[in-house]
Amino acid sequence: MDATKSIDEINARIHEVVSIIKNKAAVVKTTLNWMTYEEELSELKQKEYLSIHDNVQFKDIKDIANTVFGKNAKRYQLSYFRVIDKTWLWCPKLSIVENGDTKSVASGWLNLLAEDWTYIDESHQDVAIAKERTKNYMEEMNVGRERAVFAKYKNNLGFNSYRFVGVFKISGVSPDNDEFLRYDRISERVRIV
Repeated sequence: MDATKSIDEINARIHEVVSIIKNKAAVVKTTLNWMTYEEELSELKQKEYLSIHDNVQFKDIKDIANTVFGKNAKRYQLSYFRVIDKTWLWCPKLSIVENGDTKSVASGWLNLLAEDWTYIDESHQDVAIAKERTKNYMEEMNVGRERAVFAKYKNNLGFNSYRFVGVFKISGVSPDNDEFLRYDRISERVRIV
């Protein structure tokens, strides 16, 4: 569209483009096949891996644990627990940053996901808890614990959902802020059990 044209010429071009789209849509007869949420989960179980590139949303933590990790739970109250061997499921609520100020949305926990999803910085608003965590992080490093991370967010319909953002491993204190721990993404996919 050429925005330098007159309003009448722009409107005429819009009608022309709409007509082209309608004609193409009439030629292509595509039947939309909508699956229920349960059918989507069932189909996902048939796959070998879940990738960060898959457009999969989970309604709650039990669906993640049951579908991806082969659990058989009716409910989970925790957002961080061991699922298999050294793999833990972590479902953090991401913090909100307003005017450069980080705000917790989860009992004081501060979880910052990098824009490119390659790392998560985690801390707590309570300075004593934050300092204790940064002092004792070596235990998690030494056992080689990995975190399959499903971040909680509001989807485009306004519902809370969980999305797989990768498998992460602690790398130490964040280079950006010594009150945060840094978790680096080590894999873009997780094996479905």
